[in-house]
Amino acid sequence: MAISLFLVYCLIVHNSWVVIIYIIVTLLLIVLLIVIRLMIIKKVIKESVYKNPKIYNIYDLYKGNVHDNNLVLLEENAILSSKKDLLDVQLFVTSLKDILINCFPKETYIIALIGKWGCGKTSIINILEESLENNVVMAKFSPWKYNDKLSLFTGFYDLVFKSLGNNIGYVNYKKIFNKYKSIIFGLVKKGLNLSIDDFWEEENVNDINNIRDSINEYISLNKKKLIIVIDDIDRLDKNQILLIFKLIKTVFNFDNLIYILCFDEERINKLFEEELNIDSCYLDKIIQNKIIVPKINNNLLKDIGKTCIINIINNYNINVYDDDRLNKTMDLIFKNLHNLRDVIRLINSISVAIKCLKVINLDISDIISLEYIKYSDINLYYQLSNKSKYLISEDSYYNLEYEFELPEKFNKEAEEVFWFVV
Repeated sequence: MAISLFLVYCLIVHNSWVVIIYIIVTLLLIVLLIVIRLMIIKKVIKESVYKNPKIYNIYDLYKGNVHDNNLVLLEENAILSSKKDLLDVQLFVTSLKDILINCFPKETYIIALIGKWGCGKTSIINILEESLENNVVMAKFSPWKYNDKLSLFTGFYDLVFKSLGNNIGYVNYKKIFNKYKSIIFGLVKKGLNLSIDDFWEEENVNDINNIRDSINEYISLNKKKLIIVIDDIDRLDKNQILLIFKLIKTVFNFDNLIYILCFDEERINKLFEEELNIDSCYLDKIIQNKIIVPKINNNLLKDIGKTCIINIINNYNINVYDDDRLNKTMDLIFKNLHNLRDVIRLINSISVAIKCLKVINLDISDIISLEYIKYSDINLYYQLSNKSKYLISEDSYYNLEYEFELPEKFNKEAEEVFWFVV
């Protein structure tokens, strides 16, 4: 409106068509510039979204199937299929499968799959599940997803009974659940407060046994072998861990049911003895078969790590000026890693560093070495950073502080830093 009034004013008062045309052209140019700017912003946003780093599987990077000069990151998920078995666990899985297929327990049979964090327990279970026949049902329970004992019990109950099929029916399903909850959590009568440590008293055990006898009749109609896997038990707090073992041993100990419990035995034993004041032999009364996950071949991990780093370097189009030094550096680093998760995390750290530092032309071997130090000992990494002037040379043109520093003072400070060498 204001622009229209101004144009009329120019026409009446000054009778100047030139001014009016100039104003109109100027406005059109402004509008055009705004449109162009919006188009550029849209293009930048689109390109930035497109360049967001994709998360790849380590198998694809190892096999050279990743062709991306943008930032490459790896997911930490367990191996899902035998087709992507980088850990070479198929022979172990086959042996475990034979145990399960040829196991026909009258009562509950409990297997412990024991290994350190990152040793491949979940990958083994995934590959095992893929190989099972149709007459075997495997159900997986992740107890660490639940915040308290009641929600953990409810989730466990749902998994077990849904795995039994539709033989029970919804009415019986709810009836049994409420009965269990009343016995275990002390809700039988108002004011009754049975603790989780008292639910196996004689009266309660008799009720639980009666329920179990009824459920065993439903199980006999199922005609399928049921395997329940409970993974990451050692991630729970002490009360949840104890509840899981008691539920397995006392409550959900049905006929022809096989449990596979995955955990770090050293961590569980320590928790039982130091925090629960329970002898670690308690587990021996629950578990019938302990199976130790074999240690991953260190040469295998080294090969995976080195190959992935080389493929990342090729993706980023980086020239390596000293192949021998790079190989020796990676040999030294990856031989100190003992599981695939550590390898993946270090590869991600190195990938980010190489991509970000590419523009300043640092030596690849040095970047990899520094990232390994940062990953394995962050305090040492910071010390190296703070004392960098004693470790690397600098051009006095860029740092005048060093040019005028007295040699005697510098040498004395260096002796204090490297006291273990002097």
